Amino acid sequence: MRFKKYVSAALGMSACLCLALCGMSALADDLTQHVDANENRAPKGEQVIFDSGHADMGPVIGNGLELLIRDDSKEKPVWREVEDIVFQVGEKAAISLPDNNNYSFTGAKSGERVWAIPQTEVGGVPWLGWNTQSPSLMNAVKEGVSFEFIGHQGPGTFTVFEQPGGVAKPEVLWTSEKPASQSAWVELNTHTHANWVFTKPGVHLVGMRVRAKMADGTEKQVEGHLRFFVGTGDPGSAFAAEWKQGAPAQSAPAKATTAPESQSHASNLIGYITLALGALVLIAAIVIAVTLKRRRDTLESA
Repeated sequence: MRFKKYVSAALGMSACLCLALCGMSALADDLTQHVDANENRAPKGEQVIFDSGHADMGPVIGNGLELLIRDDSKEKPVWREVEDIVFQVGEKAAISLPDNNNYSFTGAKSGERVWAIPQTEVGGVPWLGWNTQSPSLMNAVKEGVSFEFIGHQGPGTFTVFEQPGGVAKPEVLWTSEKPASQSAWVELNTHTHANWVFTKPGVHLVGMRVRAKMADGTEKQVEGHLRFFVGTGDPGSAFAAEWKQGAPAQSAPAKATTAPESQSHASNLIGYITLALGALVLIAAIVIAVTLKRRRDTLESA
């Protein structure tokens, strides 16, 4: 029985170490990037199925304020119209939720299957984020912009949430479970990734609105509808989907909902250090317990 007790403790220590290392692996996905003013823009109507690699939705200043997708999956980034790209979220994106209630906010129960675009990059799955790094935007906007989720059209529930280090408490940014629009304030020169979760396969449209106060004091806004094809089948069918759902009641932008990149990195680092220290404390406790047992056994046999 004593042996089993020590084995159980050792297994718990290994699980803790694994958790810490898995969280630290998120550092490999570096969010530092440079957006050049001379990057190309794809012709309108050039349709693309996006099934893997890096992309960001981002506002730019062109014909007024515009919301585009920066396709960074190839050697040279290219900006595309939101309506011209379908994000294919296939079987490699399918996961089962853990056997707890930590993710019940997604609309799925523990153990149920969902499809996720993760916060950190996974091979064969789109890695979608957002940025406010276009030089045209930074030269024209006063402080930052508000990314506003205005609705979801498709089967099941749609959720976007952040989870620093992959182990911290999830922070829900946008969810189709709420009828009202939901805003996230984003500072200029920010690059962010989060978890996009769909509970049912099929064609999904996600409505986004960007609001910005320009340097000249005027306010501008633009709306776009991101296209997703979840599960198996023909992803091209998502191009035919039309936005029919009206936007929820408008809400005021909420500043500091999404932290700047430097703050996000600092928060992640604190979480990783905390996990590592916890693992070291657990190791020290196990070593002390084993040492005391050996000494006690030696005295008993003397």
